[in-house]
Amino acid sequence: MHASARVCSFCRRAEPTVGFYTRSNYCKACHTAYTGRRQRLRWDAESEAAREARLAQRRLKRTGSASRKRVRQVVREDGFLRCIDCDIWKPPDAFYRDKDKSTGRSTRCKTCSLASHQRYYQANRAKLLTYQQERRNAGRDAARAYEREIYERRKDKAQATNKARARAMGKPNAATVGYDRILRSDPCSYCGASAGQVDHVTPIRLSGANHWMNLTAACRACNREKSAWPLLHYLRER
Repeated sequence: MHASARVCSFCRRAEPTVGFYTRSNYCKACHTAYTGRRQRLRWDAESEAAREARLAQRRLKRTGSASRKRVRQVVREDGFLRCIDCDIWKPPDAFYRDKDKSTGRSTRCKTCSLASHQRYYQANRAKLLTYQQERRNAGRDAARAYEREIYERRKDKAQATNKARARAMGKPNAATVGYDRILRSDPCSYCGASAGQVDHVTPIRLSGANHWMNLTAACRACNREKSAWPLLHYLRER
């Protein structure tokens, strides 16, 4: 058995170390099934008042408001859907696909869904980063193999995203290419470290131009942290 593998105490199968939670002797699949059964038993036994209090606390953590929001998807005669967050009628293409919903679309539009995910990440950033680091340290070889497997599974989508981004950026002119080379040797505009990369001040996703006036030097960490945030929003959160 490989040094970075463990045996699940429930199903008795050998799994990579990355396939186990830190304090569990069950593999992730068995641990999820076991804890899910226990949680369902707790929910079946709790009173209606306790259930409403629990859901209100979860809504407060996720959205910043404990009040119950409308979750039923409303469809207009022309096929437009209403977002439960911004309460605006939008075409179906403005919503992510969700086969579990009666309309086949999510109840939040893409803009509100992205904002909700970003709020959750900002509220739980330290916890998420710690978990990712612990998973990598537990078995680096297994983690790399798992990440390669995920990449191969999503390679077509990633390539399509990169091609769409390249089309949105367009071909840079000679001045932009020359300025790009100069910026990579400058210090990072956000933290002062050695840059090595170039960041778009106004992200491409927000219709930013791939022009030298929209470029600035950035290190790898700051460039990934800023991601597709507008500059002022990123500096305020930072």
